[in-house]
Amino acid sequence: MQPKELVENNSELNYHTRFPIVALITAAVIEHGEVPQSRVEVYRMRFDLMLSKWDRYREVKRQLINDPEGKRLFLQVLAFEVHSNSGRPVTFSMSEMRDLYEEKMGRWAYTNDFRDVLNDLVVANGVIKNNRGSKYSFGHISF
Repeated sequence: MQPKELVENNSELNYHTRFPIVALITAAVIEHGEVPQSRVEVYRMRFDLMLSKWDRYREVKRQLINDPEGKRLFLQVLAFEVHSNSGRPVTFSMSEMRDLYEEKMGRWAYTNDFRDVLNDLVVANGVIKNNRGSKYSFGHISF
């Protein structure tokens, strides 16, 4: 199915692809054989692109750990912690991330070095950003 046809036949995608970033992501995933049916699927596919597929499509190796599902799980744990406490700043420290990583990630944390995961999420994937110094935040509010 062509992107235009998909969007015209899906009212939710038709509405959300008015935003250039959603339209770009939708076109990119369709180009590689995936057909999102909702905005939630577009955003899930965006994370797939950011955490591994974009590099694979371009045949580039920038990541130290090629495990998008493990990274996604860690990001969910981190996002829940950051956003579930009212009044909590949206920034977090490396030590807070490391504590959550070691406490919540189980066996995955033993087999994947936290520094490598953090490097991937900041440098290769751009999902987390370093805010000049010791504080970090998510690269975008939708993350």
